[in-house]
Parts: sequence; structure tokens; C-alpha cells
Amino acid sequence: DNTNITVSNIRAIFSKKGGNLGNTGSLNFLFTRKGVFYLKEEGVNLEEIELDLIDGGAEDIQQEDGQIIVTTAMEDFGSMQKKLDEMGVEIENAGLERIPHEKKELPVEDGKKVMHMIEAFEDDDDVQNVFHNLDITDELMAAMEEEE
Repeated sequence: DNTNITVSNIRAIFSKKGGNLGNTGSLNFLFTRKGVFYLKEEGVNLEEIELDLIDGGAEDIQQEDGQIIVTTAMEDFGSMQKKLDEMGVEIENAGLERIPHEKKELPVEDGKKVMHMIEAFEDDDDVQNVFHNLDITDELMAAMEEEE
């Protein structure tokens, strides 16, 4: 019953925002499923742990907004979690995410429409995650901030 309500809500958001609900899995080809770990940067020397992260299965390591973001193959998620526990590194958040193969830049007005749709999905209590391939440019962010 809850599933039917959720699907109905998602359909309504798509309809209201000018989108379409595709079949399950119809956009999987646009994304790769990866393990993503968000680590607290404070007190961590990335240079010291980088090789251990790679040994644990890290494919990509980024520093961003006070966090270290480690991406692994989906199959290496468990081994990376174990490695981080052994290293005593604090995991702020971790999970499997769908990472786009490439991001799509849209004209600002179209980008704003997509951002509003993404926000509507994120505001729905039954939606757990929203993955997209929109390239959120500085220009688009500025236009969104002007609306607030």
C-alpha cells in the first residue's frame, strides 16, 4: 500500500514538473553503482592514509567541504568499511550511490526546472535518495540562490 502511495506521489511530481516516470531500471545505463564513504577530514592526514585507502579498494579520493570522499567499486564496499574501522577513521556517512557516467549541463532556465523537480523529490518523506546527472554550474547555483 505504501509503495502505491509513493509511486503515486512520484508520478504527481513528474507530472507537475513536466517530467515522465520511466520503467524501473530504464536509466541504469547512465549510472554506475559505487560505494561512497564520507569521512571527517578533521584530524586525518590524507597523505598518511592514502595508500591504506587504495589497499582497501579506493578508486577515487577527494577532499571537499571538510570531508574526505572515498569511492569504491560496489563489490569493495564491505572491505573498505572494514579497512576504515581497522584504521580508526571516523565515517560520517556511507552507502551505495549511483554515480553518473557523465554530467549534463543545461541552460540556466532548464537547469532551474530540473533543480525544482529534484527538490520536490527530496522533500517527499518516502524518497530515500535522489540521483541525477545534472551538472550544477556556478551560474545555475547563483540563479537558484536568487530565487530564495
